[in-house]
Amino acid sequence: ATYDQKRGHTQTYFFHDVTKTQLYKNTARTRAIRREKLLQKLSTKHTRVLIFSDAGAARGQVELSRIDDTWDFLDELRPTVRQIAWLNPVPRSRWANTTAAEIAEITPMFETSANGFRAAIRHLRGKSA
Repeated sequence: ATYDQKRGHTQTYFFHDVTKTQLYKNTARTRAIRREKLLQKLSTKHTRVLIFSDAGAARGQVELSRIDDTWDFLDELRPTVRQIAWLNPVPRSRWANTTAAEIAEITPMFETSANGFRAAIRHLRGKSA
């Protein structure tokens, strides 16, 4: 989900595993937007991004191609937004030796709990998590 503070506008996008060329505007993943088009719309001053995904933790293994593709996406996303936080529904105790642990090394990742959600919001607001 992206949030543009200046316009007070929130938009949700969907993807499966990792986004290589496009994201989707609906859960059925039938209404696509090209990744580069979306990135052009974002504001480095006002846009914050919250990614909700297990980042591969549910599979219990490391998938190098998923790590590479996710890092590529995050490298493109970072210069176009103010903050990024990742909310992971799999408990942190299960991230070790998974793709999620590798992704958490380069992007702030929080588990989906009351404390994790509060920490992610603090991070998106630019406060220490």
